Amino acid sequence: AETFLRLEGQLPLIGVGGIDSAEAAGIKLRAGASLLQLYTALVYKGPALIEDIKGGLLQRLDRERLDALAGVVGRDARRIAAGDFT
Repeated sequence: AETFLRLEGQLPLIGVGGIDSAEAAGIKLRAGASLLQLYTALVYKGPALIEDIKGGLLQRLDRERLDALAGVVGRDARRIAAGDFT
């Protein structure tokens, strides 16, 4: 989130680490990541994790009446940088 704020959204950021659910992916996106990298959770949870995350993110878009994840990227960066991940 701090990097997103410092760069003012000028460069794409990759969210890495701890992405094991749609909720965790959503936090990375709201903090400013425009790409996500899965590794350890993918090894432990298998390829089904990708569909779980995708499905959860699509549900969020529906709830918030958004057409694309771009509307989420960086939206809560200031709050997340301050330590509020909700």
